[in-house]
Amino acid sequence: MASGEKTGGTEGGRAPMDRRPRLDAASRRRIGLNLRAHYASLLAQPLPDRFETLVAQLASRTEPEEPTR
Repeated sequence: MASGEKTGGTEGGRAPMDRRPRLDAASRRRIGLNLRAHYASLLAQPLPDRFETLVAQLASRTEPEEPTR
């Protein structure tokens, strides 16, 4: 298929923006509430020690390192 050629009314394998199914406000709200309830216990857990150490190391850097090749 040539560059820039359309593929049967889809853009990059996805439906155009105006043809995507929409969720009503009540459905979005219900999904949001369920996601918050599902992840609430995860958010309440303490940060693992390894992450705290990494964050402290990153915060203490004053000059950015050059990327390795």
